[in-house]
Amino acid sequence: MIDSRCMVFSDFNGTLLDTDLVGGMAQTFVPSASRPILEALTAGTVTEREGLRALYGLYHTPGRAAYHLWAQSTGTLRPGAAHVLTALGRAGVPVHILSSGLREWVEPRLAGLVAPGHVWANDGDWTFDTCRVTFPTPCDPLVCQRGCALCKPTVMHRLGAGRRTVMIGDGVTDVAAALAADVVLARPPLTTLLDRIGRPYYRYDTFDDVLTALTAEGVLVPPVHARAGPRRFKPGARSSRR
Repeated sequence: MIDSRCMVFSDFNGTLLDTDLVGGMAQTFVPSASRPILEALTAGTVTEREGLRALYGLYHTPGRAAYHLWAQSTGTLRPGAAHVLTALGRAGVPVHILSSGLREWVEPRLAGLVAPGHVWANDGDWTFDTCRVTFPTPCDPLVCQRGCALCKPTVMHRLGAGRRTVMIGDGVTDVAAALAADVVLARPPLTTLLDRIGRPYYRYDTFDDVLTALTAEGVLVPPVHARAGPRRFKPGARSSRR
């Protein structure tokens, strides 16, 4: 039986998409200038909001069309991701995509796969010489104070109240969202971070694994020939995959 209270949240870069568009675009178009910013973001010496404001500010307005073309032609949705999104939609399970990228780069990649208005991302103002990023969903201080660019826990808190929430992610910026969710599906490096803090999760390597985990949790109806349910990982647990 499907749990009608479920709401699914998913990261975009590195999760649904097999590429990190944020870092990849910077390394492609502004490699030298972006390097210290990306290093600071990785090291955590600046907040995500501060770092991305500086990073997007490196993109010059005349190059906007080239940036957009690169963002639409780089990387692909992971195999099975479109099937999972479609299955959730058909089952009436709300799905929200959470991304620190620019909305104009993320939404076209998901056209027809998620409901209108269910992509949460940042916006770029190109009326200046360089892009000035705006953050429509900053941290709610009662929920998160990490200085997020797109605050995933804040979105989950607003939309998921009274619901059973599922978070699918892969990276450092998904840790706070994982802590806010009832059920977590993770792949490296998020799995390593969750092991360190003792947060149980389902390990996925492909979206077949995601489908199986969502079925095991009652989010989707199992197929006729369903394989054995996935193992839910606890701190220190290791996958049987090689």
